[in-house]
This record gives sequence, structure tokens and C-alpha cells, in this order.
Amino acid sequence: MVNAVALLNYLVVGVVAVIAYLLGSINSSIIVGRLHGIEIREQGSGNAGLTNTLRVLGKNAAGLVLLGDILKGVVAILIAKFLTPYLLQLIAGTPQNFEATLEMVKVTDILTTLAIQLSGIAVVLGHIFPVYYQFKGGKGVLTSFTVIMMTQWQVGLCCLIIFVVTVLLTRYVSLGSVLCAIAFPFLLVGLSPYFESINGYGWFVFGGILAVLVIWCHRGNIARLWKNTERKLGEKKEDYEKRIAEIGK
Repeated sequence: MVNAVALLNYLVVGVVAVIAYLLGSINSSIIVGRLHGIEIREQGSGNAGLTNTLRVLGKNAAGLVLLGDILKGVVAILIAKFLTPYLLQLIAGTPQNFEATLEMVKVTDILTTLAIQLSGIAVVLGHIFPVYYQFKGGKGVLTSFTVIMMTQWQVGLCCLIIFVVTVLLTRYVSLGSVLCAIAFPFLLVGLSPYFESINGYGWFVFGGILAVLVIWCHRGNIARLWKNTERKLGEKKEDYEKRIAEIGK
């Protein structure tokens, strides 16, 4: 039977994850759009994210969105990393002996890791389904990348290389995002023998969930990529419309 301390411990993990979701729901693209007098979800591609903000409002507005999306991912993981063990230790109290101290440290490490993983997923879910904006947000790529860099930076750098190379070669931001999402859980598995921090089945599940979320959000982009009708980065509207017209002939 689960005792009161264990219930409180899991309650702490749950509360930290909820905080992460609420942080993720603060959509900087929507906020910046409204400051400019527009509803970003009704402009351009309709996505409340960095790329659409760049196309619709320009570099300065996109810079603010970049900062906001990164900041909420950083704050969510920092809260999970530092607030969780602090609260768990308050609940546990002072250990009576050395064995109890070791047990407390073990439990704290396990639950803190779980809190970090759940918070990472929750902040991305908040970005995609923001409670403040009728659950219609962005695609979560930048926030996901921030979470990856905050939790497993080695894998994050590999994902960044995949993204940059893909976009440079194809000029498709969506393709770079999808390929990174596909690679992420497998990179976790592949690099786990070399980095102790990645060890554990939970990290692969964590990576798989983030990958599914990002790929699902890009289902429309994937369909357009297949039809060769996806808009390229830096492609002018008139050039894009001309290319689409030629494809339709």
C-alpha cells in the first residue's frame, strides 16, 4: 500500500509538470502578433510559431518569439531540476541513519529525473495546446529543442547538426524539424553507452513522446513535402505561388 510520503512525492512531481504545462501555454508568437495588432494564427501558414512569425512580421518580431520559446523551456526544466529535490527533501525530513540517507538520495534522484522528463513533455504540450489560447498553439519545435539542450545537450547538438544541414541543403524548415524528431529517440539509444546521464528506459520513452508530438504537428507539412508544395525558407510569396501554379499544370 502506498504511504502518505510516497503520495506527496508523486504529488510534487505532478505539480511541477503542471507548472511546466502552464509555462508552455504562454505562446510568445500569439502575444507578439497581438502587440502588432494581428492574430498570427490567421496569417501566413496559420501556425503560432517562429517560422510563421518571421514570414509575417519580420526578424525583430521573430527574435522576440525565439527568446520567449527558449525561455519557457529553460525555466520549466530549471524548476523541475531544482524545486523538485528541494520539496522532496522537505517531505522526507532529516534521515535517521546512513541507510536512510542513501535511500532518500536514491528516491530523490529517481523522482527528480521523472519530474524533468514529465516537465519537458508538459512544456511542449503547453506550447502545442495552450490553455490560454483555446488549445491552439504552435508546433513545439523550438521549445522541444530547448528541452533537449537542457536535459541531454549531447543529443541536442546532434539534432542541431541534422537540422542545419537539412535546411541548408533543402531550405525546408519543416523537413529539418521532422528528421530531427525521428532521429532524437534513436540518438538517445545510440549515445547512451557513452553518457551516463542518458541511461535508462525512461529517456527513450521521453524521446519517443517528443518525437511523436513534433511529427504529428507537422502532418500537414509532410503532406505538402510529399506533393512538393511546401514553402521554402526565404522563398518570396510570388515565387512560391508561381511554383505552385506550375505544379498544378
